[in-house]
Amino acid sequence: MHRPTIGSMQMWADAVQDDDWTWDNVLPFYKKSVNFTAPDYTKINPQFDIQYNESVLTPPGGPLQISYGNHMFDYGLALQDGFEKIGIGAINGTNAGNLIGYGPQTGTLNPVGATRDSSKTSFLETAMRNTNIKIYQTTTAKRILFDDNKKAIGLVVEMQGIHPTAQYTLSARREVIVSAGAFHSPQLLMVSGIGPRATLEDLNIPLVVESEGVGQNMWDQPWIGLAYKTTYETQTQVILNNPNVTGQAVSEYLANQSGLLAGIGGGESVGQKPPHPHPFLPPPSDVTP
Repeated sequence: MHRPTIGSMQMWADAVQDDDWTWDNVLPFYKKSVNFTAPDYTKINPQFDIQYNESVLTPPGGPLQISYGNHMFDYGLALQDGFEKIGIGAINGTNAGNLIGYGPQTGTLNPVGATRDSSKTSFLETAMRNTNIKIYQTTTAKRILFDDNKKAIGLVVEMQGIHPTAQYTLSARREVIVSAGAFHSPQLLMVSGIGPRATLEDLNIPLVVESEGVGQNMWDQPWIGLAYKTTYETQTQVILNNPNVTGQAVSEYLANQSGLLAGIGGGESVGQKPPHPHPFLPPPSDVTP
């Protein structure tokens, strides 16, 4: 995982004319959400000397566990050397608002058991233990319901696993919070009647609120994974299920939570400004990395 850049957050805040979305204002919530564990050099090769900005990761908040895992591949050392030779310098971690340079990634991984952490194992399970939250399993929100004053008053939901599938209504006493991700949040709003008028009319969806920005102007995050042949140890033999390599890796993982299966599965991350700016972005010299 990595956080966005200071510059991209500022562009977002400027676009919506709301300084609550600037880096400085969002950072406290980032810090509050995670529980960071520093690299364990009894399990990670100390030659890596992983650099990170502790001030953006502490004090421990939680419940989402992030760490560097308990294994890093030795080819990462060669990558570091290669990046330096072509003029790409190290950055102080990938969580401090600057991604121009190279450095090992953090991952949502609990190093105690070397197991993946997720929104379910962290936030949801914490809420289940500490609150009276009610979970509707295998149930999908289909449409938001509004009263005559355009106030959200409930949802139409659909339960899977029943033939035929069952739809019913959940009523809201106070509010409806839409948190369905980058794609399904605008989709849910649009099928509920909130969005661009022309799109909703074309699909015969009754208009509740005309909002031209809903479902529009998606900016995808460019992310490219590169793979090359190497003489260094990788996970290839584990992926190919070589019994000798896999057996040893499983034994090491179960006994010490270390070895090939205890890392995040990646190497170094590197960020650079593109040579040609995006047509909707200001020139590179005006963008803060």
